Amino acid sequence: MKKIKRFILPLLIMSLFVLLMNSGVLLKNSFNSEDNVSLSVEKLEKELSIENWTEANDALKVLDLAWKNVQKRVQFSVEKDQMKRIEVNLLRLEGCIKAKDKSSALIELNEMKGHWYELGDTLLFGEKPFKD
Repeated sequence: MKKIKRFILPLLIMSLFVLLMNSGVLLKNSFNSEDNVSLSVEKLEKELSIENWTEANDALKVLDLAWKNVQKRVQFSVEKDQMKRIEVNLLRLEGCIKAKDKSSALIELNEMKGHWYELGDTLLFGEKPFKD
């Protein structure tokens, strides 16, 4: 019985760590309306395309809040650099919206979408951020 405990306990602990480290794919998904990053990105992209700057600023605030909610969940299962890249894109988006620079804002938003899809290695599961 002692031999089995010596084998099972480390195996269970290692399995728990593997599950935790690979949970970023699941944890980045939306659990309520306040943390839906994908929907917030679509709304912001729509407002930027028609150059509605006040609504785009509001949509950016919603996106930033949604990202902060998701960030708390995924912080232990994704790389810190991945999270920092998204934060940098959000800060640059804020500057682009203040400057009312549509092309730069769309570039930053598209880059942020790419980082979002890479978060948690979703590419391993067949999801592609860009069409071939």
